[in-house]
Amino acid sequence: MQSANTGNLVFTPAALVSYLSTIITLEPGDVIATGTPGVVGHAHRPPRYLPTEPS
Repeated sequence: MQSANTGNLVFTPAALVSYLSTIITLEPGDVIATGTPGVVGHAHRPPRYLPTEPS
């Protein structure tokens, strides 16, 4: 349901790495979670969520 890439981020990947490296020591293999693109679940009208139980 979502289609986005790093070009849709508010901050560039370089800016994210630069900022985070002032707070923590980043190591090879670290993962930086940036959240989800816009128009997810609750933003749909009507809201759409993943099922909680198998169908």
